Amino acid sequence: VISLNAQFLYKAYDNFKSRASDKDKNTFNSFCEDNKHWLEDFALFIAIMRNKNNQPWYKWDEKTKKRDAKTLNTWRKKLADHIEKQKFFQWLFFKQWLSVKKYANEKGIKIIGDIPIFVSMNSADVWAHTNMFYFDDDLKPKVISGVPPDYFSETGQLWGHPLYNWKTIAKTNFEWWISRFSMAFTQADVVRIDHFRGLYNYWEVPSNEKTAINGNWKNGPGNELFEAVIKELGDVQIIAENLGDFDKESLEGVEKLRKHFSFPGMKILQFAFGSDSQDPFLPHNFENDFVVYTGTHDNDTTVGWYTKTSSENEQDFARRYLAVSGSDIAWDLIRLGWASVADTAITTVQDLLSLSHDSRMNTPSTVGPQNWSWRFCNGDLGDNVADRLYELTNLYNRLNS
Repeated sequence: VISLNAQFLYKAYDNFKSRASDKDKNTFNSFCEDNKHWLEDFALFIAIMRNKNNQPWYKWDEKTKKRDAKTLNTWRKKLADHIEKQKFFQWLFFKQWLSVKKYANEKGIKIIGDIPIFVSMNSADVWAHTNMFYFDDDLKPKVISGVPPDYFSETGQLWGHPLYNWKTIAKTNFEWWISRFSMAFTQADVVRIDHFRGLYNYWEVPSNEKTAINGNWKNGPGNELFEAVIKELGDVQIIAENLGDFDKESLEGVEKLRKHFSFPGMKILQFAFGSDSQDPFLPHNFENDFVVYTGTHDNDTTVGWYTKTSSENEQDFARRYLAVSGSDIAWDLIRLGWASVADTAITTVQDLLSLSHDSRMNTPSTVGPQNWSWRFCNGDLGDNVADRLYELTNLYNRLNS
């Protein structure tokens, strides 16, 4: 798909150069001017990387890697057309995406976006702002991201992102983060912060380690970051992904941070049946400042969870708690979420369609074509699904919530 799309994009760019109207040219130029604070670095980064056969920036020649001004100017002249092409692609994306967002908003639909807490080592953001991260003089990371051993992995998860130097970032009044949030709220109405706990404390692993076992907890920016964001951007709608294994102190700290700014947390119904009636994911135990999900992109489908990845004890508890046979488990959990006190209830298309394990979106700690490859077809979401969802939404007074 990427290869096919690229052919059309290149053709579109050639057509734009030769046949664009003055109106389109002016709109494109305005986009480039309004977004130059990130677009210039991004377009240059991609153009150089393509010229170097997609070699990551930290393997480039010394002067390019370290952004020598004269060297970068030479690249800008040499790759002028390719740089312009990358800007054109971004203009097309934002033009198309914001049109979709406008259409949704006009229908009373809000878009929820996602902001991962860390950024890729091989990214324009890191290359252009190495001072924001813990690098040595050769621009090699001193420490990297991960999480300690948990129920997903006995050796933890070594993610490998460069870690933020929060003291340095704070001296700029969190300028880069404010810009990042601003862009996220340009593309979406609500933003979910993935790994929100990392803004309270995060797992730091020496870059020479092979696993995430030998790391240390470090303090994140906490209130200071969000105070700066809110001061600059005003009231922002944020969902705090507050899942994972926590010690008591960290849990209290993350919840205090979340509640201080009235950011709703997350509850996953598939997690609710692993212990007993005191489980915090059971609806009778949580408050309304949450977004409840049947499952997320990192969970199995609800049918897959019930038939394949859950234990017999979980299945039995779910049947008893829900007072059902389990024959319609996906919609049983949808009903449970919709009936809860959670401020917002979300389910997946896979659960609306009662799809099995084969339709799982992603399995954490694994890579391969099975992840992020599921698609639904036009016509799958028919009137029967719409009517059933409307009935629950109306029944539990979620139409105007």
